Order: sequence, then C-alpha cells, then structure tokens
Amino acid sequence: MPTNPFSSDVISLGDLVADLIVSIPHLPIRAQEHQPAREMALEAGGNCNFLIMAARLGLHACAFGTVGRDDYGRRVLELLNAEQVDTKYVNVLAGGRTGLAIVLVDDDAQHVFVGK
Repeated sequence: MPTNPFSSDVISLGDLVADLIVSIPHLPIRAQEHQPAREMALEAGGNCNFLIMAARLGLHACAFGTVGRDDYGRRVLELLNAEQVDTKYVNVLAGGRTGLAIVLVDDDAQHVFVGK
C-alpha cells in the first residue's frame, strides 16, 4: 500500500455510513399497514460502495472521513478492511455517531432510503 494517500488510485472524502437493508414484500407502505421484514443486513453504504468496488477491480482505494466509535462505525471499518480498502486516514470519533441509512427494498428491487 502506498504511504502517501495521494498516490492511491482513488480517494473518497467523507460519507462513510452504514446501511441497514430491510427486505419487504412491496412499496409503498401505507399508513397502518404492516409488512413482515423478510431479511435484514447491516452493510457499508454511501462512499463505501465506491471504495469497495474500486478495490475489487484491483485499484488502491483510500478512505478519508470520520465514523463514530460505535457499532455502526466498527462494522463499516470491518467491511472496508475486509475488502482491502485503506482506512488509515479514517478518524474514529469517541462519542461520535456513525451515519445510518435504513434502506427498504421490495420484491421488484425498488428501494427507499430513510436516514439523516
């Protein structure tokens, strides 16, 4: 791995978030309607997707940004490191909270994001 991040093939600045992906039968969900969640998965989201795909293509991908010292931040770093994304420039903020998006996906692969 390069010691200088600017010698990386790709660099991503910020937007290191976690996605909670929830599989449901259909969208939209109407008020007072209940749908069972078929499956749930906690994955890396935002710019993490770009970094992971770049690493899978054999490029040196380097992440710059901040995650919280929380379960979501640990999961994001775990997933990036497993894909050989360089995370040495990711700041882990004590007392911080990692961004989370809830992604509802239906049987037709239509999706909506809920988050802040």
